[in-house]
Amino acid sequence: MRKTVAHKLCATTLTGLVLAGTISTNVAANAAPANNNQAAAAYQETTTNIPLDDSAFEAAKKAAEAQGFTVNVTEEDPTVTDSSNLDKAKADAQAKLDASKKTVEDIVAKWQKENAAAEAANKEGLAKLQAANDRLAAAVTAAKEAKLTVNLGEKKYAKSYDEGVKLLNEQADTIEKATAEKIKLDKERDAVRAVKPKNNTQLTCSPVVVAIDIDLSNSFTNEEIRQEAEAAKRSTQALAKTKAKVVFNTFALTSPVDWSKGGNPYGTHGEIKPIVENHQTMFDLSKPDEYAKALSYLDGISKGKDENGNPAVNVAKGGAWGDVVSNFETAGTNYQAALMANREFASANGLHFTTIILISDGAPTHYDVDPNTLEGKQGQFDPESWSSPDALQAGKDIANWFEENGTQVIPVMVADPDAEAFATGGQEALIAQMKKIANVIPGVDPQTVGLFFFANDMDELSNRIVEAANVVCANLEIEDVQVPPVVVEKPVINVSKPSLVAKNVSPDKVADNEGKTVLAGQSTTQHITGHTGYRTLDTFTLGDSYRWVKDADGSWRNPVATDLSKVTVTDEAGQDVTNLFKIDQVDGEGSDGVKVHSVVAEATTDGLTQLKLNHKYTLHVTATALDDGVADKQVDYGFSIVNGNFVYTTDHGYNEYVPMPKKTVFTSEGTDANGKTVLPGQELTYKIELDADKFTPKNLAEKLESLSGEDEYDHNYFAPNGSYRVVASDGTDVTDSFEFNADDNGKATVHAKADRIEALTAMGTDFTWELPGIVKKEAKPGEFVNTAWQLTNGHKVKTNTVKNVVPKVTPHKFDLSPQDGSDINGKSVVVGDTLNYTLVGDASNLNNTAYDVVKFGHRDDYDQEHVAIQKDAVKVFKVPANTDTDNVDTLHKLAMAGEDVTDQFEMNDDGDNFTLMMKTTEKDGKQVLVGEMGVKYIYFLPAKVIKNTTADIPNTSWQIVNDNEHMTETVVNPLKQIEPSKDIVVDHAHADDSLNGKTIELGATFNYKLNSSTIPANRASDVTNWSINDKYDTQHDQYEGNFEVFSRGVIVDEKGEKVADADGNITKYFTQEIDAKNGSVKYVANEEFLKLMNLDANKKVEQGFTVYMQATRIAAGDKIENTFVENFNGNDLVSNTVVTNTPKPPAPQEDNPPAEPTPEPTPEPNTPPAPNKQEWHTGANGNGSTTLGYGALGIAGAAVFTAGVGTVVVKSRRKRKASAAETTDSE
Repeated sequence: MRKTVAHKLCATTLTGLVLAGTISTNVAANAAPANNNQAAAAYQETTTNIPLDDSAFEAAKKAAEAQGFTVNVTEEDPTVTDSSNLDKAKADAQAKLDASKKTVEDIVAKWQKENAAAEAANKEGLAKLQAANDRLAAAVTAAKEAKLTVNLGEKKYAKSYDEGVKLLNEQADTIEKATAEKIKLDKERDAVRAVKPKNNTQLTCSPVVVAIDIDLSNSFTNEEIRQEAEAAKRSTQALAKTKAKVVFNTFALTSPVDWSKGGNPYGTHGEIKPIVENHQTMFDLSKPDEYAKALSYLDGISKGKDENGNPAVNVAKGGAWGDVVSNFETAGTNYQAALMANREFASANGLHFTTIILISDGAPTHYDVDPNTLEGKQGQFDPESWSSPDALQAGKDIANWFEENGTQVIPVMVADPDAEAFATGGQEALIAQMKKIANVIPGVDPQTVGLFFFANDMDELSNRIVEAANVVCANLEIEDVQVPPVVVEKPVINVSKPSLVAKNVSPDKVADNEGKTVLAGQSTTQHITGHTGYRTLDTFTLGDSYRWVKDADGSWRNPVATDLSKVTVTDEAGQDVTNLFKIDQVDGEGSDGVKVHSVVAEATTDGLTQLKLNHKYTLHVTATALDDGVADKQVDYGFSIVNGNFVYTTDHGYNEYVPMPKKTVFTSEGTDANGKTVLPGQELTYKIELDADKFTPKNLAEKLESLSGEDEYDHNYFAPNGSYRVVASDGTDVTDSFEFNADDNGKATVHAKADRIEALTAMGTDFTWELPGIVKKEAKPGEFVNTAWQLTNGHKVKTNTVKNVVPKVTPHKFDLSPQDGSDINGKSVVVGDTLNYTLVGDASNLNNTAYDVVKFGHRDDYDQEHVAIQKDAVKVFKVPANTDTDNVDTLHKLAMAGEDVTDQFEMNDDGDNFTLMMKTTEKDGKQVLVGEMGVKYIYFLPAKVIKNTTADIPNTSWQIVNDNEHMTETVVNPLKQIEPSKDIVVDHAHADDSLNGKTIELGATFNYKLNSSTIPANRASDVTNWSINDKYDTQHDQYEGNFEVFSRGVIVDEKGEKVADADGNITKYFTQEIDAKNGSVKYVANEEFLKLMNLDANKKVEQGFTVYMQATRIAAGDKIENTFVENFNGNDLVSNTVVTNTPKPPAPQEDNPPAEPTPEPTPEPNTPPAPNKQEWHTGANGNGSTTLGYGALGIAGAAVFTAGVGTVVVKSRRKRKASAAETTDSE
């Protein structure tokens, strides 16, 4: 096949473009794209078409196509030639083209002759086919008039007209024969029928539907019923051959026959019960399973059974119905009911019966019978035939209705050998009577014309039905016959078309010093040679294009400058022919958007006439790299335009220096630290690789003038240590060949010494400048970057950027409740409380570090004067880095969900700081932490309050990461001193009248007032236990278990409802434990009271209680002391000591003896208290289970309390001894 030659290998092709006068515009619009891969050698593989005279060939081809011929022209592979053999090659190609033209004309003439003969044959064949088709159409019309169905079948395809005529005639024969048989059958039937079908009546076909009615009247014995069933079976077997549908029906008085026991054929009968086996049922005999069911149905027909399972039998004439098992439904014969049942079934099921076979022994006796009451009509009665003519006519009327609607009703006689027993006319009378059902005209015996049969002739009846169905329901079908015409196909004309091409000569480009490194300001000369080709020149242009450089800001820049005055053109002999060309320069843009600068030499009009075909001319252009401060890579290409066709050379490049310096950062251990996390104080070394390996003297157009490096570091993060080093890529230390300087603003430089540049470039290596320093101690968390520049002859090139991160380490300090983990920072504590100092160690940003983290932990500066860290209870949990550790409300729960890593930490308490440091282990010869970084750690430091005083307890922690410490927040808890107090009063009503330090008369009753500590408001901790233990002086005081407790603050319950006012009685919340032998009593707050104390509402206010302990002074003494011990949350607090004295009573005077006192009557047990009583709680539970009331003052006797010079007189009284007081085992 011929190649498609359209200069596809050229970067741009413009066919027929005329450039005269528009050189600048066209060159600019057709600049080559960047990365132009069009090589000169590739263009030389292309060719130029040499035109041939193909007008005669095209005329012959066009004439053939106008007549409907397909002419495939194969373009031959072109004959490739050159100018020396062009004439001979062109003559040979023209001869081949003329031969192809003659081939086309010969094939067309041959076809025209053959096609004329085919058209004559088609005309004759179509006439024969039309005649046969007309005959078939007439046959179809006659068949339809005979009420036959003719269906359209599938198409048939005949191979010839004769075969088509034969097929049509065969179909006409078949239809004509079927029509004749149908007309004959209709004439035979019409000759004898009394009732004829309506004109629009069509017999049922597809399939045939037959109803068989079976007589079960009294005259039939069960054996005779079986004979009927067998006759019906034979008919069923014959009908199955036509795939008919059959409907079975039973009849006697009604249809179908059900069960009704009777005692008299003309009297009463029992309840009607259905005999399902006798009911009308249709079977599709085309289906094997339904065919089998049909035969089974006939086996199941019966007169029914009574309640004892005895089958009904016929009753002999004159016999008594009650003497046998009789079915009242069989007491008569009703043809009307049988045929009406058929009509109703057909209507309900959308059927049309082809034939109804009525099997009976004659003697119809009833009509118009109500199937629900079995009451009906009998009309006149004929004893000769034992039938009712009225009943016969009623049945005949329904039979005639069927005949009018196209259904044959054929009676089948079952001969009864006992007919004479009940019909006076005997068997002949019964036969004559039953023949009247048949549809015949008077005087015709239905038996002779096939419309009446005996039961033993059922096979003949069935065959007649089948034969009639075959005629009436003949399956007539016509098929459309298709005959293809005789056609002479137009042949496809395949010819070849020669072509001639000559090889193209591509433009070529060479450059002086190509491949060497060019620096800014240096010049190179380009030489572009183009070929004039083989055709008359319309245009001839040579050009050289330099690609522009796109800067970072998106602007374009020409990297070179050209001097048009130095541009020349020479011919193959080297002669200057510049005068034949117009020299210009233009800026353009390639299809890829890259701009170019082109120097163009276009042949003038006069020059085109002087230029030789198949000749080469060369354009010479000198370009200078611009000294613009930017090192560019020069890329250019040459091109020629011959008669409007652009052809480019490949790109040519000059290695104008584009250095690629590189920046890296390393640790003091020599590992890459770029992108790594560093800590303040850690060492880093920046390295700048100066790209100089390509600047050997043999590669440079001119020698290198200068080589430097500049590094701008972030002085907020990095500080050089003052040293530097420069190393060649081969490992040679060349530091002495460079000068170094660093200022205070983050800039450091190295500069190659002038007298060492030539020696350095001769090494042919790169040079790495190392700048060591440290991360500043004061560096804040964040990212810091470093970029450097390489300067060559003053031209700056930026390196890549390296970065490091000072991590954000955010430890936290919280103060949580040990009970529920809630925030208790700022809440009050008392001695014995436990603070759960919670620290968050933040290692989330320490998993990508330049140096290993070798020290990690926490230092907690706790208040050792007031608290003690419970070292054994300290716990550490590890949680994921993304855990929200700022939320104090969820911190405890989150920690509990973490991993317990307490065993990974060492703990130390020096009495001033408590430290937890992660353990280390040896790995690869060095110590590493046992735990992981990139997570968070939550520390729980339980601290118990150890001093009972009032002060603030501050706490601050520091997270330790290597040599850096990061301070947490400070938490503070106000410490409140708590202390119980004791006093002596007469009773609660005189709570403010202290008897401490005073005299109490012997026998007086008073109260020790025991004040618990006042626990502060805004409490941090819960109350876990609270009690007061009073040690009283048993020699001087008697305690009988009477006490009361009063609150010192308002107390509310969980609902916020007030339980007690300040100074409210709360005795029920306390129990007492008495050790009478040793003189002690302990008042203990119960669980209910503790729960109330721990409610938030009650913790917000100060709380305390006062116990009034009633005692009686039983002995005199000068200094009677009493002190108690309070236990609050496990801490014992001692009260102050109260002191009283009781003088001995004065001795009686003999001169005036005292009168005998009147004894005070002893109250009866359970005597109600006196008015204005004070209730005292006694007993083991202290909940008021026993109450004794006493007045505030006694009514007999007096007690004297002395304080200073004042005297208070209190009447003394006796008091009842406490009952059920609790005592210890020592009592």
